[in-house]
Amino acid sequence: MRHYILTSLLAAALFAGPCDAADKLYSARSRDHGAPFDLVLTEVKREPSKSLLSVPGFHRRTAAGSRWLMCMYNDLAFNRGFRYWTVIYPNEPAETIPIAFYQSESEDVAKILGREFVASRVFPEKPTSVDWWHEKLCGMPK
Repeated sequence: MRHYILTSLLAAALFAGPCDAADKLYSARSRDHGAPFDLVLTEVKREPSKSLLSVPGFHRRTAAGSRWLMCMYNDLAFNRGFRYWTVIYPNEPAETIPIAFYQSESEDVAKILGREFVASRVFPEKPTSVDWWHEKLCGMPK
């Protein structure tokens, strides 16, 4: 009986997840992914083709932390149904990161981000697909 209840609760959580995920802002913690460092990425504002992310400690991140963040940007883009993403890295001491989402390499990231666009702080410099990030760096299940 206990197994049946736990299985039912798990199934309910799995099926409720996608509905709730559409309404919730994205959040991820590196330790929850087994990382030895502690970074938290929180989506603080969402618009149709862009978001604003908060990453306390962004400027003190390690190389491994940078990689984890790239994979979280990728995961967010994938979960929102986009094929590409671009972030604008902030100057110190700011720790908020605008991220643009788009479907085609030809889309204008500057237009998507508006006043938040700063060409000298764009990453990646050239549009790189969610699939490329997944295959080459992140390897997370789709």
